[in-house]
Amino acid sequence: MAATTGFAGNFKQTIEFNIHPSSEIIRPPYLRVCFSTTDFFDLAHCATLNKTQTSNSYSHGPKNWFLIGDGYYYHQTYLDSCYALFHMTTRTPAGDGKLVVDANITIKDHSPAAPEAVYTNCTVTWVPAGSK
Repeated sequence: MAATTGFAGNFKQTIEFNIHPSSEIIRPPYLRVCFSTTDFFDLAHCATLNKTQTSNSYSHGPKNWFLIGDGYYYHQTYLDSCYALFHMTTRTPAGDGKLVVDANITIKDHSPAAPEAVYTNCTVTWVPAGSK
């Protein structure tokens, strides 16, 4: 009887993560929003309010990936589809291509309490290699 494994194939894949921030605060505290894969040596790839896009390319896919909201100074709220994306691990499709993840983030001032980072309208789009 043949055994099967769950190891990744040889698909070339890129994961791109874009945040679209807006703010009520003139100088909001530091916020990082990251994605990572379950690969042991793959570190988090983070976007910030100043660097709103991050990506990483992999030569062996599909990948199990997840989002991380790293906002020590923030109260974080996840609305709509964002709640599921920030609370689960999902897998890229089999095949060569790019997974594009977008999230809107609104920073709200609640002085003197911590500001709030509200995540809305999170989308995930798979773009197969060779398509425009």
